[in-house]
Amino acid sequence: MKSQRSGTQQARDLGDVPGQPTESRPELTDATHYDFDRLERAVQSLVEQQKRLSKENQELRDQLAQRDVETERLSGEVQAAKLRREHAIERVDALMAELDRLDTQLDEAMADTSAEIEVSS
Repeated sequence: MKSQRSGTQQARDLGDVPGQPTESRPELTDATHYDFDRLERAVQSLVEQQKRLSKENQELRDQLAQRDVETERLSGEVQAAKLRREHAIERVDALMAELDRLDTQLDEAMADTSAEIEVSS
């Protein structure tokens, strides 16, 4: 069962006793002052933390933007290297084909020379 308390008892519990000033209850005044100081420190701490985090966030965003630029630059370099590689492969293939053609010509010339030597002997 709930205990029935009078309005005066409830007011006393809250520190608002009619006819009794709050100043006569120093624990309420000090607690209120302490709570406001504590609240002020907490708010100040949160403001400082928010400023620090905002600055850190901006620094990270700047780093990300720089990395995006660097990534784009490197992607361009990779693409250029791929094109140079493909061009080099084409040139090597062409040189190999030329060597094969010359080798074939040399073999034919050697065969012709051998045949001429046999015929002349």
